[in-house]
Amino acid sequence: MPNIVDEIKQRIGATQVELSKYVKIQPIEVEDRKGFVSYGEGNTFPNYIIELYNESPVHGSIVNSIAFMIAGQSFVSSSAEASNEITRLQLDKIRHSTALDLKLHGGFYWEIIWSMDRSTIAQINHLPFENCRLCVSDDNDDVSGIYYSRDWNDTRKKKNTPAYIPMFNPDYKDEYPKQVMFVHSIVPGSEYYPKPDYIGGVNYIELTRQISEYHVNNILNGFFPSLITSFNNGIPSLEEQRMIKNQLQQAIQGAENAGKVLTFFNEDRDRGVEFTSFPISDADKQYEFLSEESTKQILISHRVTSPLLFGIRDGGGLGSNTDEMKQAMWIFTKQVIEPFQRMITDSVEYLFSVIAINATVQITQNDRCGLQY
Repeated sequence: MPNIVDEIKQRIGATQVELSKYVKIQPIEVEDRKGFVSYGEGNTFPNYIIELYNESPVHGSIVNSIAFMIAGQSFVSSSAEASNEITRLQLDKIRHSTALDLKLHGGFYWEIIWSMDRSTIAQINHLPFENCRLCVSDDNDDVSGIYYSRDWNDTRKKKNTPAYIPMFNPDYKDEYPKQVMFVHSIVPGSEYYPKPDYIGGVNYIELTRQISEYHVNNILNGFFPSLITSFNNGIPSLEEQRMIKNQLQQAIQGAENAGKVLTFFNEDRDRGVEFTSFPISDADKQYEFLSEESTKQILISHRVTSPLLFGIRDGGGLGSNTDEMKQAMWIFTKQVIEPFQRMITDSVEYLFSVIAINATVQITQNDRCGLQY
């Protein structure tokens, strides 16, 4: 018995063109049979985070600014012995890359290399977060190490073959002179990987990326309007309707196809394709609202206490509210910057304690353009 819905569609010649649907990239954790934990669909969530950082101007600018605040000017210590170790290990060279990974991904990896005689730490290197994957935990829920690959998208190449590095443990320095330290924030619902502190704003970050891409493609195509397409050459079969729908859908969906012109070749004009302009009402106001709202939500997701700290004004006026900026900077430093810095300095202090140096390590703050508090 034929489906009544299909029969109606066949008779009236109507078919629905489904446009793009946003599919959120989820930070899912999957234990791979090869021994590591993949992160995100296709093991690509860290790369997606980097894409958003590179392609969303508001988000990327905020991440850069906060990372520079976290990194500060240098590591310092009142202990002469600790200061000498900071210089010997060249820790200031990994300070900014560490701060950037901590802000961008919610954690960082350090490669710890022991000296030949295992008496001290010879070198500390920063490992890019996106290149590291944690090992599957054992029966005691302990993670023994990580797998490092230069490119997880192409591990078939010999140079990208994942290499195992055990977790930092001074008790096994003789067996494993190269170890890794993994430092991260704690996020509910994550068994293995941390989440960036702005994870709640990812949808709005993605929105800013899509809006900019849409406008660029509109300009490149001369602001060609959205269209309703009518095929005036008879009612094809349901299967043919589906084929036409799929081809049309592939041609026009997505921000990257904004304003593209579709070309059809017909035997005569009366049996051609009819295009009807389908403009968006008040498009300028809609884009303005989306831009302002996404910027606002991105700032909130980064816990920004005042947009003025990042050169973003939320109101009129040419002057700046110095008192507001001072108070906002003090709160932002205490609630956001210093907790991130303590994660880094605590790690340095722990490594120093392993080599019998007990000292406090701090990160000197950057100048704040005259803002004192």
